[in-house]
Amino acid sequence: MIFRKTDLYEAYSIRKKRGARAELFVYAWENSPEFCENRRRPAILICPGGGYAMCSDREAEAIAFRFFAAGFQAFVLRYSVAPVRHPAQLAEAVLAVDYIRKNAEELKVIPDRIAACGFSAGGHLVGMLATMADAPEVAAYVGERDGKPNACILGYPVITAGIRSDGESIRNLTGKERGNGAFSLERRVSRDTVPSFLWTTAKDGAVPAQNSLLFASALAAAGVDYELHIYQDGPHGLATADEETAVPGVPAYIDPRAATWIPLALSWLKRRGICLEVL
Repeated sequence: MIFRKTDLYEAYSIRKKRGARAELFVYAWENSPEFCENRRRPAILICPGGGYAMCSDREAEAIAFRFFAAGFQAFVLRYSVAPVRHPAQLAEAVLAVDYIRKNAEELKVIPDRIAACGFSAGGHLVGMLATMADAPEVAAYVGERDGKPNACILGYPVITAGIRSDGESIRNLTGKERGNGAFSLERRVSRDTVPSFLWTTAKDGAVPAQNSLLFASALAAAGVDYELHIYQDGPHGLATADEETAVPGVPAYIDPRAATWIPLALSWLKRRGICLEVL
């Protein structure tokens, strides 16, 4: 396995603003003459949640390894958080996708089979990738980049900046209170939005399921492919929803039904051609 950490600001010779961080952790298969000498693989970029105040460890490597086990080259982005504001986070995610694509030959990645997967505030970030990757403020921050993924997976995502927002994430991202419609992603959806897989729980008390419903409804109205799963039970932040990422002493973080989101997401990606090549 190839494991390395890349500072994206250094890789692109972009001056880093104070407090900014864009570290891309690579978990990649090495080809072997025994079974996959010339194989190229799909890629997945993981954006952990954390309310734009931190990047949660529970939604990072544990997620990457599940997709790695399914044959993906996996990448985890540790992006900037408050007090660093927009557009830094989106620009860093765009750089991450662009980096994977530009280094596809070395990383054995199929450049048009790159998915992005985010959770909670990281889901908002991936939602911005799906809808705003080519925003002018991103180009002004990091230049013109090929940073739009081919598919997106959003787990219990923050979507709206309105009344159904968790409030804190939008405040950390923008420095302003919720209500800023520019960051309500359901308003950003167009026919060019990236196809998306969404999952959440009906009992999420931190980021209500209405966030996912708003985004799914907007995708449907725009004619964009999507899949939506709302599980009846489970708290916010389920991650893998099994023993691997369970919060100690909180049994609700182990939910076998919600844990099916991973095989369902892999199946959805496969339907879109984002899967391991058959040699």
